[in-house]
Amino acid sequence: MVTKHLGFTIDVACGGIDNLVRHHDYTIAIAEGVSGKKFANYWLHGAHLLVDGKKMSKSKGNVYYPEDLVAKGYRNDHVRFYLIYEHYREKLNFTFKKLAETSQRLDAFKGMVQNLRKAKSAYSSEKAKLLAGSIVSSFDENMNNDLDVKAAFDELYETVSELHGLMKEERLSAEDANAAMSGLHRIDSVLRVVF
Repeated sequence: MVTKHLGFTIDVACGGIDNLVRHHDYTIAIAEGVSGKKFANYWLHGAHLLVDGKKMSKSKGNVYYPEDLVAKGYRNDHVRFYLIYEHYREKLNFTFKKLAETSQRLDAFKGMVQNLRKAKSAYSSEKAKLLAGSIVSSFDENMNNDLDVKAAFDELYETVSELHGLMKEERLSAEDANAAMSGLHRIDSVLRVVF
């Protein structure tokens, strides 16, 4: 299927950790044997998703689909954020308590981001300029560290929190707030949970 639609060389190949041995070895052997080219530049193998510490399975009745979570009042961005807010190679243990906590964290972040749009001060502090200018580079640095989404978001949260505090003190200019928003839009082209 991959070679049919994308050719014999792709940038990133993904799959579950259970596909690492045999399945992906077989894929590499066949694709590279036929083409004589490297099949994938990067391989990402995600760990399993557990539910309340147990393997998810229909027979146990502990399978939740995104529409089940939306029916319980969670938004699509809450579900997406929950799933990406841990390292992809670590097992993720789904609990409703943890989903509620991560959803609240995302909502608090989004609230601060929306408030940044209200910055009207003409005064620009050096700290605000540095923070607004570092948003994309610090995000990129964390993402380039084996897709550390959690560290990237946590650092982003702290930066936006500091900018929000400066705005309340009228030490964040509209220009710096716009620079921060521009960086946040760029970052959200990856995260897809902020705007």
